[in-house]
Amino acid sequence: MLAKASCFLCIGLLFGATIAEVQAGTLTIRFDELADYAEAHSPRSKIIKYEFDRTRAERDEELQWSNPELSFYRDNVDQSEESQVTLGKRFEAPWAYFKKRSSWNDRLTSAKLQQEQSGLDHLVALKTGYVRLQLFSEYLLRLGQLKEILTDASHVATSKFSEGHLSGVEEHLIQMSVIALNASYLTARQEQRETTARWRAATGFSAADSLILETK
Repeated sequence: MLAKASCFLCIGLLFGATIAEVQAGTLTIRFDELADYAEAHSPRSKIIKYEFDRTRAERDEELQWSNPELSFYRDNVDQSEESQVTLGKRFEAPWAYFKKRSSWNDRLTSAKLQQEQSGLDHLVALKTGYVRLQLFSEYLLRLGQLKEILTDASHVATSKFSEGHLSGVEEHLIQMSVIALNASYLTARQEQRETTARWRAATGFSAADSLILETK
């Protein structure tokens, strides 16, 4: 019985891991694909579109011709229980309506221009972030290579100090350089992670997906 329960547990864990693998994938995106992806997935892009659609909906509602309104009134105090039904309609002078429509059209045109400008600003920010992340990767690569070189130099300096070919001050200076470079590397890594997280959220990437930024 215990063996059967263990088997079911293993199957459950395997099934859960399979689901996690299906849900989390690897996304590869090129620089020229960023605009289309952001338009479809970016939260900011959706908000920009919603603001314009809201203005257009307000315009359409305000410019509708009014329908007749039916009112019903019943006096329960009176013994006769008289009831009254009225039918009314609001009329608007044609020139007043056309003036209002022209005003709303100007407002809608302004909203459209604002949408385009906001969308362009947002796309520029995303593309700038894309390039910055690539520069971060290149910077960390070079910094890591330099760190390895200085680490090897530190080991050599320790050996030379033991052999009497290097003073203690010189050895300490090299070791301090390694420590300072390690600190710079960790700071850059942390800044890269924070920048990546903000950029992914702004672009609309899922946190569960691995992301590859193609340079070509």
